[in-house]
Amino acid sequence: MFDSFLFHFVAYRYKNGQGGIIVKLHHIIADGYCLGLLLYKVFGYYNKSLTKFPAFSYIDHIEADEKYPSSKKYEQDKEFWNKIFEERIPDYAYIPSKKESYSLKLSDKAEFELDSNLVDLIKKYCKENKTSIYTFFTSIYSLYINKTTNLTNFFLSSVSQNRRNIKEKLTAGMYSITAYFNIKIHNQSFKEFTKENNATIFNEYKHMNFTEYYLKELFRKNNDNRYVPSGIIMSYQDLSQFKNKINVNCELVGDSSGGTLGLDIFIIHILEQMDNKIKISYDYLMEKYSKEDISNINKGIISIIEQVLNNGNVNIQDIQV
Repeated sequence: MFDSFLFHFVAYRYKNGQGGIIVKLHHIIADGYCLGLLLYKVFGYYNKSLTKFPAFSYIDHIEADEKYPSSKKYEQDKEFWNKIFEERIPDYAYIPSKKESYSLKLSDKAEFELDSNLVDLIKKYCKENKTSIYTFFTSIYSLYINKTTNLTNFFLSSVSQNRRNIKEKLTAGMYSITAYFNIKIHNQSFKEFTKENNATIFNEYKHMNFTEYYLKELFRKNNDNRYVPSGIIMSYQDLSQFKNKINVNCELVGDSSGGTLGLDIFIIHILEQMDNKIKISYDYLMEKYSKEDISNINKGIISIIEQVLNNGNVNIQDIQV
């Protein structure tokens, strides 16, 4: 990392006039959202009608981060999370495995593409119920956790956009802050559950700075010595919007190696791509889960989605995996 560049670009063109750009970036300087900014900027050269946005320095983000512990925002965030912990400490979410002993070093990635008809139905459901695809999938995976572990109050981690204002949304760089959502499952309909999660995500995103730096202190204060709050991390990236905005004939493909950060965690990536595609990939420990296990997990997720779409008022208790 210290002896080479953290990025690499290759532009190429075939004799027929078509071509492309290969972009390779180290995760320490760029996240998924950053790739979207880069795409928009590059395609702007091919479509002069694209709106020109100002860009901000990542140094501004670093300086704001350093001021946070002495800010009024810190006190507000601290009060918010102390209240949650006073009520009940959310449990550690996980995906069950039959293995009791396994290595944290070896990981792999498995990828699945959703059927286009199913994608249409998901988008229709989200539009009719005024929810985002992100919240929809958060609710679906929360139900899967509940059905396979019987947990009803747990933390779910998110490393999605993590930019909360327009300045941050126009800043390229690595926003590594992890958001934690306190998921609560009651005897209710899926619609009600999703509505609750909308509010939870909105509120806890506002106070996410505190959880990034001081959540461990809260756990220790309550005699809970877990290393990370949740064994499941979700990541949602939306690159579909660029196809409509850029008006350039193009295709976007990409890949990243599987990895669980050397931890006993399960990472779920939801990637909404161009041409009405949604891909789901899982980063998992190879000795803890087999490829068949991962395939069955994804089948369980599809099953829950189909039940919800077939009956919009289905009760959580009636959903089966």
